[in-house]
Amino acid sequence: MRRPRNRSAVLRYVVVGLLTVGVEYGLLVGLAQSGVGVYVAATTGFWVSLLVNFAANKLWTFGFVRATGHHLAFYAALVLVNYGTGLGLIAAARSLGLGYLVGKLAATCLTTVWNYLLYKHVVFVAEDRAWFGRGPRSGRVLAGEGDT
Repeated sequence: MRRPRNRSAVLRYVVVGLLTVGVEYGLLVGLAQSGVGVYVAATTGFWVSLLVNFAANKLWTFGFVRATGHHLAFYAALVLVNYGTGLGLIAAARSLGLGYLVGKLAATCLTTVWNYLLYKHVVFVAEDRAWFGRGPRSGRVLAGEGDT
């Protein structure tokens, strides 16, 4: 019996998320403990991990192998929102005496939920199914299906 597609996409999203969190937190903590400022460390971890996240979610979680401009455009907009949210929650946590990792954890939890929903319904959808309707070509080729 075949598993529902949504369940496997959610599982892949979780695996990619754990990898991304490992990269981001590893860089954040490693750089901060080596004397790099917390905001520089947070910024470095964020940008490196987003490259890992975009590629893994696009290719593996949602199965797109063909490049399309709308994926990148919507992902970039979401990146800016996530970046601001992360820095804002780090600053808030630090001002409350909770430490930067508490703020980062809060940002990770919040953005994880909205990212999955936006990836699934806006960012990584075929252009002909996207809410802005770009025409008959989907631009989606699932891994292993060739270029048909």
